[in-house]
Amino acid sequence: MSPDATTQKIILTSSDGVGVPTKREAIERSLLIKDMADDLGDPDQEPIPIKTVTEPIFRKVLDWCEHHRKDYPAFNEDEDADNRKKTTGMEK
Repeated sequence: MSPDATTQKIILTSSDGVGVPTKREAIERSLLIKDMADDLGDPDQEPIPIKTVTEPIFRKVLDWCEHHRKDYPAFNEDEDADNRKKTTGMEK
């Protein structure tokens, strides 16, 4: 991640067509949105469509992401399963 990635703005578009600019650091709290931004190549050039969420709900999700942006990084399910095995000695 480049040094300016924490201040990079990305536009996310809700299902009702409203574009919501937000900080990349905040959206990285959502693995789904983070993966979509990574897959697009240059998300600051084109908005990321979030087609299943309306703008009022989307703003609440982004508020949560913004509030938790400095928390420990989220990790995906596979990493979570590996970490559980390492700390508990139990296998799935």
